[in-house]
Amino acid sequence: MRKKWIISGVLLVAVGLVAVLLILSLRQGVQQDAILPGDNPYAAIEAEYDQMQRKGQWQQIVESSRQQPTQSLACQKVALLALWRMGKGSPRQLEACLADSRDVLSSETAALMMSDVYVQLGVVSMAQRAAFEALVTTHNDRTRLRALRRLAECAIITRQQDLARKYLFIIEQEYADSRAWAQSMRPLVTAPTLPGNMQTLREYYENANDEFFL
Repeated sequence: MRKKWIISGVLLVAVGLVAVLLILSLRQGVQQDAILPGDNPYAAIEAEYDQMQRKGQWQQIVESSRQQPTQSLACQKVALLALWRMGKGSPRQLEACLADSRDVLSSETAALMMSDVYVQLGVVSMAQRAAFEALVTTHNDRTRLRALRRLAECAIITRQQDLARKYLFIIEQEYADSRAWAQSMRPLVTAPTLPGNMQTLREYYENANDEFFL
């Protein structure tokens, strides 16, 4: 009987050691797979494309993509958008902006770039998801604010009123320089009609087939 207890004890210890090793192995794998700011090999080129896109420098984007092709999927999508903006892109090329919707979000900058692309294509749900990915991965305060503002806008457009109020509250409390912007957006949370492009995006969102993030 004593011998059986000893054998059982040894087995329990062995199982416990295996479990610990497995947990450590999984944790190490998660850490290796995590995208950290220093791990992005396209950080510089994505920052450049992001600035050009936000300024609407479509010709410069096209020229840059032709002179120095990049492996960054987000930059490639922005280049396709630039061609479309210049009236040179085909519908098939434009549809390619919606492909690789998981792989393209390889960094916080890429996620914000794609959120901008999706908004310009009228796909609010994907713009919202991309902005959320940027929010949960960034360690940069200004990047976080940019993501929060986009999330608030998307929530207003899609009539997610409680979510919109939540994001606006965070901005008001944590970003003094954007408090006035957040306060100006509050009336839009329950407004039946939105100003300008936001109303266009709402109508498209409500009347077109929803695009799921694939």
